[in-house]
Amino acid sequence: MITILEDKQKSRAESVYQYLKQKIIYDELSPGTFLREGELAAELEVSKTPVREALNGLKFEGLVEVIPYKGYIVSQFSFQELKDLFELRIILEKACVELAIQNITKIQLERFKELALREFDVDSVEARKEFMKVNIGFHSYLGEVSGNKQLAAILENTIHKLQRGLFQALKESSLKTMVEEHLQIVEAIEMKNEQVAKSIVTKHARDSHLNILSINKILS
Repeated sequence: MITILEDKQKSRAESVYQYLKQKIIYDELSPGTFLREGELAAELEVSKTPVREALNGLKFEGLVEVIPYKGYIVSQFSFQELKDLFELRIILEKACVELAIQNITKIQLERFKELALREFDVDSVEARKEFMKVNIGFHSYLGEVSGNKQLAAILENTIHKLQRGLFQALKESSLKTMVEEHLQIVEAIEMKNEQVAKSIVTKHARDSHLNILSINKILS
């Protein structure tokens, strides 16, 4: 049985976790930044316990690393980690496209179109943050409309791991282009054109990957 005190403590830990995660994803805490339990607890006006729990959660996601006797440091994707995740994403999304063409319902198709048709007036930081939420929802929904729950869960997990990298990629991308490609994916699935849909999801992912490599100068 969870007591009220424990429940409040859990809520504090979740709040700290979400706060730090957003800061890391949106580059407000850049790779290499030190995070110390005591300093964060004082800044956020909480005890060290929820901060420690939050940092452990971020560690599990690979967003921070432990530096013995010093604290935590915001991690950075290695070339290989990034390559592995994008290759996995392409494999998963191609499989989702193939199944979605067979299984998607009319209601799901309409919902998919709604996600694809979201417009963003400017390429500002705030517009990019808003697009990130829609983008994650769009690609997660591609997994859902495949009809395979296990596949959908793995794709969603992969997309979440790539959040920080995807936000970096948006710095070099046009929101208009990204929205257009989302719509093209939906239209190809609606037309049951598997080859075109797979080609677009592949290009979509590879462009993001190349943009991240360019920003971080690890292309060579």
